[in-house]
This record gives sequence, C-alpha cells and structure tokens, in this order.
Amino acid sequence: MSDPFYTDSAEVLQDCQAHKDDLSYLFDFERGFAPQMHRICYRQMAALERDGMASQEEVEALRLECNTWSLLQTLWRERKQDPPTIPPARTLLTQNPFTPTKTLMNSIISNSPILSELSSVKEWLYDTAPDPGMVDAADGYWRFTKHRIVHALRTRSETGNVVRCMDPDAPEREDRAIAAEDAAYENQLVRTLYAHVRKGDFESAYEQCTRARQSWRAASLRGAEAFSWPAISNLSYDPEKESEDPKGNRRRALWKAACTRAALDIRLPDSERALYAALAPSSQTSTTLESACRTWEDILWARISVLLEEKGSAELEAVGGSVWERERGIPPVDVEEEDGEDEEMREARLRDEVYEELASLNSVAVDDGAPADHPFRISQLHIILNKTPHLLTDFATRLSSHPLQIDTSSPQYPSLTRFFAHLCLFMRMADEEQHVSPFVTQVILEAYLGVLEREGQRGLIAMYAGALGDNAVDRYAHFLAGLELSLDRKARGDTLADAAKYGLDTVRVAEKTAELTVQRALEALGGGNFTGDSLPDLDQTEEEGLEESGTEEMLFRAIEWTTFGDEMAGLAVRHVCLALRYFLNVGKVSIARRLYQTYQSLSPPPASNSSATSELQAYITLFNAWEVLARARAHADIMQMQLRRESRAQSVHDYRKLVDRAREVVVEDVLQKDWAVLGEEEWEGDAVPDRQHLLALHRLRLLYIPSLLTRLHTTLLASRPYIPENVKHALQLANVVADERYGIYLLLSEMDGALEAYLDGVGECLRVGVEGGGGDVLRVVRARRG
Repeated sequence: MSDPFYTDSAEVLQDCQAHKDDLSYLFDFERGFAPQMHRICYRQMAALERDGMASQEEVEALRLECNTWSLLQTLWRERKQDPPTIPPARTLLTQNPFTPTKTLMNSIISNSPILSELSSVKEWLYDTAPDPGMVDAADGYWRFTKHRIVHALRTRSETGNVVRCMDPDAPEREDRAIAAEDAAYENQLVRTLYAHVRKGDFESAYEQCTRARQSWRAASLRGAEAFSWPAISNLSYDPEKESEDPKGNRRRALWKAACTRAALDIRLPDSERALYAALAPSSQTSTTLESACRTWEDILWARISVLLEEKGSAELEAVGGSVWERERGIPPVDVEEEDGEDEEMREARLRDEVYEELASLNSVAVDDGAPADHPFRISQLHIILNKTPHLLTDFATRLSSHPLQIDTSSPQYPSLTRFFAHLCLFMRMADEEQHVSPFVTQVILEAYLGVLEREGQRGLIAMYAGALGDNAVDRYAHFLAGLELSLDRKARGDTLADAAKYGLDTVRVAEKTAELTVQRALEALGGGNFTGDSLPDLDQTEEEGLEESGTEEMLFRAIEWTTFGDEMAGLAVRHVCLALRYFLNVGKVSIARRLYQTYQSLSPPPASNSSATSELQAYITLFNAWEVLARARAHADIMQMQLRRESRAQSVHDYRKLVDRAREVVVEDVLQKDWAVLGEEEWEGDAVPDRQHLLALHRLRLLYIPSLLTRLHTTLLASRPYIPENVKHALQLANVVADERYGIYLLLSEMDGALEAYLDGVGECLRVGVEGGGGDVLRVVRARRG
C-alpha cells in the first residue's frame, strides 16, 4: 500500500470530521466520506493495474473495497434520508383507479424501507457490474441458415438437420437447428444481451438486437418495462425531461408468464433460458437464473431481483392490483385494508423474510471472483443486512483473541485494518456510535495505529490516536515512547505539536511518554531495583561507563520529553531524579553528570520547592564534590611537573584553593548535612515515596559518602608535600566521622571493611606525624599552620 493511500485517507477523515455535525455533507455524492474513500481506492487500483507490479489478489481486494465504500454510501444514505413524499399505492388507487403500473410499483418500493434498500442494492450491483461490450453487427439474419434453406429449395433437396423456416420459433417447433455459424453468433449475442440485462443497461441491449438484425428480440426485451403514463399518474413530472405519452408494457403479467415458460423450456439453449429468467425473475426461474451466475455479486443480484419482483407484485396485489393488467370489462378488485397487522408489522415481517433469504449468501459457492468468505464479501453482506456493528465486533474479537485469529503478516492485513478503522470512524460520524462499543473502536484503531507505525506514517498517528477518546493520550504516548533513539529534538517536538493539532493534551502526552520510556528502560536494565546487589567499584565503573548504552540513552530521551514547555518543569525534575538515581546507583557518575547537564540546558529551574527539587539538589552537591575532588587530584599531577620557582609558587596557591574547596564541599555539604536523606516534611504535596525509592537513596549514601570521605582523605594526604597542615585536616575528619549527629561511622559500619579501611587511613596520618622524628603521634594535630 503506497504512502499516498494513507495520507489521502487521513485527509478525507480530517475533511469530514470538520463537518461532523452536517450529515448532508457526510453523505454527499461528491464530498461525502464514502465517495471520497471510493475514489482513493479506485485511483490506487488503477495505478497498480497501470504499473503491473501488484498481484491479481491485491487488485481484486482494492476493487472489492472500492465497491464496498460505494455500497456503504448507497445504503446509508438511503437509511438516513427523510421518509418519501410519494403517497402510498392504496391512496393513489383511491384517488385514481387508472394509476399506471409503474407509478404504483414506485410507490410501493419507495414506501417500504426494505424494498427501497433492495432497489438501491440492485442499482449498486448494476454500477459495479463489468462492461459487457458489443457483438459485431450481423451481415444478415441467420445468413448461413438462409443459404442452406435457399440451396435446398433450389436443388429440391433436404436441409438435413437445419430448419426449413426462418422464423425465431422454427428450431423448437421443427426440433431442428440453425447453421453452426449462426448458432455460434446467436449464442454470443444472447450472452451479451444477458450481460447488458445484468448491467441494467437495457438501451444497449435494444441497440445490440437492432445491430444483429433481430428487432423482434428487442421488442421482447422491452416487455420488461412496466407501463407508465405520466399525464395521468397524479404525480408531478417535468415535460421537458419526460414525455407525457404512455409507454411500457400494459400486459406485463402476461409477458412475464411467457418469459417464465421460455426460461423453463429445456429445449432452449441455456444462455437463452438464463436471459428470460433474468427478464422475469421469480421463485420458478431462480434456479435457471442462478445457474448462469458466476460471481458472488451475480448471485446477490439474482436473489434481489427475485425478491423485488415477487414482494413488489405481492404488495401490488394486496392493494387491488393495476387496472392495466386486467382483461377489459373486469372491474377493479376492491381490497380492504388487512385487520390485525399494521404497516410497521407488515414491514417488519417483510424485512425478516428478505434478510433470511439473503443471509444464506454467506456460504454460496462461486465460479469466479472472490469467494463468499472473503472479508470484503462478508462486509458487504453485513452492510446489506444492516449488521455493520456485528461486523466490527467480530473483527475486533479476532484482533484481540489469544491466540490471534488474524494473520498480521498477511499482505491483506494493512488494507483490511485500514478499511475497518475508517468504517468505525464513519459509524461515529454517522451518529451510529451507540451501536458500536468503545472497546471495538479502540481495538480496531489500535491495530491500525500499529499498521501506521510499521509503514512509517508518523505524521498520521496523532490524528487517529485522537479518535480513541479517553485512550487517546495513552495510545499516542505508547507510539512516542517507541520512536527511534536517533530522532532529533526538533522531530520529537513536532510529534507533540501534532498532538496539540488534533486536540490532545500535550502535557499529559509528554508525561505519559516520559513515564513509559523510563519504565521500558528500567525494565530492560533490571527494573531499577538494587536490593541485594553489591555496591559497585566506583573507580572501575567510572573507567568502563563513560558512554551510555542504547537502553540507558532511553533515560536521556525520557527527560527530553518533559522539556518542551515551562508547565512541565515539575515533571522534568521528578524524571531527572529517577534517571540520576539509577545511574548513580550503578556507579556511572560521568553519565549522570552528563544527563544533568542535558536537563539543565533544556529545562528552566523548578519554580517551587518539593521533595524532587531537594533530591535533585543532593545530586548537584554530589557532582560539585566529585568535580572539585577530581580537579584537585588532577592539579597534584601538575604540581609534580612545575620546576620553576615562580610558577611553582602560583601552582601551590591554586592547589591550596582547590583542596580547601574540596574539603569544604565534602565536609560541610555532604558529611554534615545528611546528604540524600529526605525528611517526611519534604514530601508534603507529593506522593509518598515507595520503599524501593527510599532504599535506593540509602544505597547512594552507602556508596558515595564513604567514597567521598576516602577520596578527600587521600587528597589531603597527597597534598602534604606542598600543604603540610592538610595532614591535620585529614586527621580532623575523624571527628566528623565519629560525631553522633551525622552518623557517618554507622554508614561505614554497614559496609564490610569500610570502617577498618578508613581507620587504616587515620593510622597512616599518625605515622606521617612522626616521619621527621619524635614520639608524639598527635603532634601534627597540635601544630599550627605555618
């Protein structure tokens, strides 16, 4: 299915939704929904046939869909239009006993919804029937047979098995045949005439008879036209378009009897019998008629022709019949209205009889074309039987069944899903939403959204998702969360703009998209639950985890979705905290810092204080401490390369400032501030954090407070050649660690060997104090800064 097919269908939907309160627009013959969909399918079918690249099955499926949309337009317009203004047949006869037969039949059909629908379906079958073409004009009437007869008369010999006379009834009367050449032409002619009758094109059939030098056959075909006389019909007519003179068959009932006898005469060729069965369809001739049918549409046409002819005739007889059909001198029949059955009951009974007859078409065998169980055949029959909601329910059930009853890899799946999705939306616009459950609409539209995603129709997702109602935000968010990671920020912003264009709440969409993205990422990364996991080696994880994986990059994208508007600032804070919590728990500080920098460049700072902002501030403090420690350690390497006295003095000054800053940040902002501990008062107005959240925060304290303490201790000791008093500062850290107010020693005791390792570092400080001689290990603590 080509890209224009999807976009053109979406444009039609958008156009009709803009006029959803105007049913006359929806059912307009040119601008209406179904006619426009019909034209789209027809253009696509013509393009495929022209290019020759598609299979016959694809072309046939498009032809069926094209016809289904035209059927939908025909029947739904019929069912939605106002009741007819033509008086009932009984009223017409009361006003004028000489009302012509055609006027009475038109009244009967127009005043019966089910017969009117059958008549509309028959017109649809005429329109969708293939063009029969024309047979070459004959050089003469039975030219070869005439030559045989003349030759036999001239030579006074027998004609053999060939007829002796040239009249049309000679073969049956004499039980002889016409010449083989004439028989072949006759068979071709009759088949063509049948095709014209099947097409409803009687004028072409008359013309064909004239070209074949068989005017008598044209006269027999004209008997199918019911008698009309506009001048006495009691109904208005336009003299410029319609002659007021009488025309048609006054004795049509007699003509029908003759056609029926011909259709049942086994001496006639099958094609001839089928032609007369088509001209006079009835329960008697139905077997003959259906034997000539090759496609499902042919059988449907045959059944409807029989139903219209018989039900219409029965209704005409019920009101007294037509005076033009009776023998001269016979008075009209005075038929009183039936008691005990009103018009509604009669119509309901008639509808049941018609639907029961047509329902058997779901299993008829066909010789050509799509079988009865083809999805579009099933759709057409349901539309005719006014069971479109049942059709949609059945399709939705197949889509949602386990195991799936529909092959989603089938070449027909995209076109079928597209058809049913637009049929659902058409039902909604046609005020038939109450007959289709929201579940059915949701399932079918969900399936079509999946098709659009696979076909890369990203720009159409928002429009169709918007039709899901309450589920629109969730479904569109699912689509956005599944976009490729390489998509740039502008393209992501465009998808949110599409959501706004089709009435979706962009804030809700962004929030849901971010949540889904985070959820998928954490599920792929182990769920974000670190309970029971050993603490990572920060030196190792920093060295190995400088670049995020594809799954980890999803967390970056989750933050990005919440940075397209100031109203999402609070949401952005919550999601950035969640992502930072993950990266820091696995020891990837560099990636966490990069994620925070990304957030900082895209989103304004939060305007209000909350638990999330407090948590984010804790991470900012960590990054500051981590960075200043890293800079101090890097400067120590520079110090070893400074040989000149002048530059060395400046480097020591800079080095002292860095180390002092590191000590200040680690001690005052981390060790003495209950870093990453959020009190209950800070959760006011927010959802209470779950146990996993609190455990993750505690794990961060176990991981980073000892690490920062150790790194600061090491940095202070490493600086002693240039800043001797830093040995004292390193020893004084023990006071902070042992202070009950901060509980640092408790954290160290929770980790195997952490407290012992720190005490070893303290011991090293004491040993440094006696390096120059002497036995006072605390001398370095009492020494003043020199």
